[in-house]
Amino acid sequence: MRMGWLALALRIILGGLFIWSGLAKVLEGPEFITSVANFLLLPDYLVVPVAYFLPWLELVCGAALVTGLAARGGAAWLTLLLVLFTLGLSINEWRGLDVDCGCFGATASSGTTGALIKNLILLPLSAAVLYLVFRQAGRR
Repeated sequence: MRMGWLALALRIILGGLFIWSGLAKVLEGPEFITSVANFLLLPDYLVVPVAYFLPWLELVCGAALVTGLAARGGAAWLTLLLVLFTLGLSINEWRGLDVDCGCFGATASSGTTGALIKNLILLPLSAAVLYLVFRQAGRR
């Protein structure tokens, strides 16, 4: 029973963070497009579609975790996104570029190193949520 409460709490925390993050990006549309472009990882023709798609994916997956509806899919997608974001930040850290990730909106910029540290903290949380939601699904 304790694991059920732990899974719920972690789902709500992670889901809430991604709802906040996605909403900040949706509300700052043009600024987030600039953030995506500044990563210098995508061809120009993909920057705008990715910048419009990612925040909505974060919102939907965050809502899936908070509500428990499609929690496995939400947890899997958010873990994949965190891995990809961390990889992108790591590449730019290695390049010596200080990019604004736009993670929680342009006004909450922490630079490449700060964003990388946040992601390295969120990755184990996301992995734990992923494990717990699949474990709970296996018990049904």
